[in-house]
Amino acid sequence: MKSLMLILGAILLSSMEPMMIDFGKEKAGQTWRILNDGVMGGRSASTIDYSEDHLRFAGTISLENNGGFASMRSPYGSMDLSEYKELRMRVRGDGSSFGMVLETSRTWFYPNYKVTFDATEEWQELVFSLRDFDEYVVGRKQGKKMTDKNLQNVIRLGIITNDKAAKPFQLDIDYIELK
Repeated sequence: MKSLMLILGAILLSSMEPMMIDFGKEKAGQTWRILNDGVMGGRSASTIDYSEDHLRFAGTISLENNGGFASMRSPYGSMDLSEYKELRMRVRGDGSSFGMVLETSRTWFYPNYKVTFDATEEWQELVFSLRDFDEYVVGRKQGKKMTDKNLQNVIRLGIITNDKAAKPFQLDIDYIELK
């Protein structure tokens, strides 16, 4: 009986429907918002624009007045991602470095979890294991990874610039998918 329960559990887990945020065809993400370093006095600027087949996150990073980042964030919610194994995204950009962020708290100085990537000029599909997201506190890597407990308590997704350099940036996103 115990082995039957394990088999049924494995079947249910393996049939988990992928979660898709399609910024292209479906124009998902209309509720995503910009969050730049202006919340701390910085002067970076960014926008979100939609084209026929993707979302464009673009702007300029400024280091003035202790600035240095721009980000776009989903609305707050409650997501149990512990049954998913990976996050896939289809992106292209200007060569800048970005971070895909999973937040588990509304408090800015509590840990969040991030994986970084460079956006090439050609479309690319990136695949990240959810358990490989690194823990950060106020932009500093802590040497820990995402846990199943934290994956059960994700409240928001985001994308943040990661170059920490004064310069323009551009990132096109077709979709983000959890599998």
